[in-house]
Amino acid sequence: MTARGRSGDTPERGDTPERGDTPERGDTPERGDTPRPSETDGWRIFSYLLGGMLTYGAAGWLIGHWTGLAFLFPVGMIVGLASAIALIILRVTRS
Repeated sequence: MTARGRSGDTPERGDTPERGDTPERGDTPERGDTPRPSETDGWRIFSYLLGGMLTYGAAGWLIGHWTGLAFLFPVGMIVGLASAIALIILRVTRS
């Protein structure tokens, strides 16, 4: 029988990994080791979507009200929604 920790040895099922057997921070995670979403992720995404639509919708409404172009309100809401989706994608892919 060989001693544990030598190169080429694989731990038996049920053995706990020794120090250094676990991946270091920054290593590429194995397939299936993706982080689970937290409870606040859904609310964060919802707030980005709602905030983008409200902010750009309000800006579109104000500019449309001042210029007399009523179509700027829905255009502002669509631009806000698109920018919020882009922000969500950027945040999710970088984490």
